[in-house]
Amino acid sequence: MRKKIYLFLCFIFISTTLLAQTGVLTPDAKQILISDDDDLILLDVNTLEKLQYFSGHNGTIYSVAFSPDGKQIVSGSEDTTIKLWDTSTGRNIRTLSGHNDAVYSVAFSPDGKQIVSGSEDTTIKLWDTSTGRQSRTITGHKFGVYSVAFSPDGRQIISGSGDGTVKIWNATIGREIRTLLNYDWKINKVAFSPDGKQILSGSSIGTIKLWDTSTGQLIRTINHNNKWIQHITFNPSGSQIISSDDETIKIWNTSTGQLTRTLSKEFHRLYFISFILDGTQIISVCNNGIIFWNTATGQIIKIID
Repeated sequence: MRKKIYLFLCFIFISTTLLAQTGVLTPDAKQILISDDDDLILLDVNTLEKLQYFSGHNGTIYSVAFSPDGKQIVSGSEDTTIKLWDTSTGRNIRTLSGHNDAVYSVAFSPDGKQIVSGSEDTTIKLWDTSTGRQSRTITGHKFGVYSVAFSPDGRQIISGSGDGTVKIWNATIGREIRTLLNYDWKINKVAFSPDGKQILSGSSIGTIKLWDTSTGQLIRTINHNNKWIQHITFNPSGSQIISSDDETIKIWNTSTGQLTRTLSKEFHRLYFISFILDGTQIISVCNNGIIFWNTATGQIIKIID
């Protein structure tokens, strides 16, 4: 049986007029949405052809997400608003207003019926996707909320905050289930494992922590380096973790916490990384090309610039 080769796709885009702030892939991984300050651009992953343009925010876009079916996009901005977009036409479907400060993180629920947002105003808000109405405001953090995510079953929400905590919430009633005390200053990234049994948190001092969702117990601490963790995520099986600051990509074994590989390239600045498809690839938004990596060897297979 032929051994499967795992690939990494590192997306690095450079232009005299475009400096990406954040990015996200379509569910089929054929297109990528990146932010150009207060606008969004949809690109073909393989050709970098511009497919659609989204304009309407009046401040830097910090977070974007696709609906599960890929037909809609949600974006959160420095201008305090959340916007819902039609992917195919670029039309702004509606604007969600209610936060009093920058919106740092947005996400769709697994069924696409709700949107969760986290803001510098310390609150988390839930919104009805079909109507745009705010369904709940969740309070409990003392400082800005930098990252939010739904659990795979949609029953829980996790949040990471500048107050140094990770909180788990009941998504239906907004009640706090537990607080994970991180003691690592700002928590800027959180993520559920594919089965929802574990939680990742990444801090501004370069530490990654793995938690048990049901008990809130700390499983292990991983030291990426002493830089701000920009991105963390599990692969689809949950067996690997990928992390990055703004210059370095690292792959970790989830069970042991051991470093598997560091991907070496002069990225200059990394903006977004994610496993794609069935975990055989990873995409990273940087500022100087598209790079395909072989996971087993860490060697570059192909560069698109």
